[in-house]
Amino acid sequence: MIIINLCSDNPISLPIQKCTNHGKDYTKYSLNGVGSYGKGRLALEVIRVYVGSNHVNYNELVELLPNRLIKTVDEVNRWKSQTSDTHKRWFEKDILISNDGVKFVVSSQHGKGNIGKIFELADKLGYEIKELK
Repeated sequence: MIIINLCSDNPISLPIQKCTNHGKDYTKYSLNGVGSYGKGRLALEVIRVYVGSNHVNYNELVELLPNRLIKTVDEVNRWKSQTSDTHKRWFEKDILISNDGVKFVVSSQHGKGNIGKIFELADKLGYEIKELK
């Protein structure tokens, strides 16, 4: 169940912006009553909790998760070797391992425009996300 101060009755609506700077939303959330996470770290924590409590292989994760949310470490390294983009787009220091031994990372690219997919995923998994005040 997702519990968030919403701007409508829709349970996956984005929260009203509170603390902003140049259009950025710095809202923090807890997951299952624990932590204080920004949007990117919230996505990482949802995946970390799921992988830690379920024996799933990498392909099962790819099918379950929103598109482009995870990539293998090898895929990220290959991408980095082929681009001049120097922005950090993955939580590369937080490597997760699927049940079949695949090392992967979670995207850090979450904002008010796409965080709804993480809320939907958490709801589907039975996790509780609360907006912190």
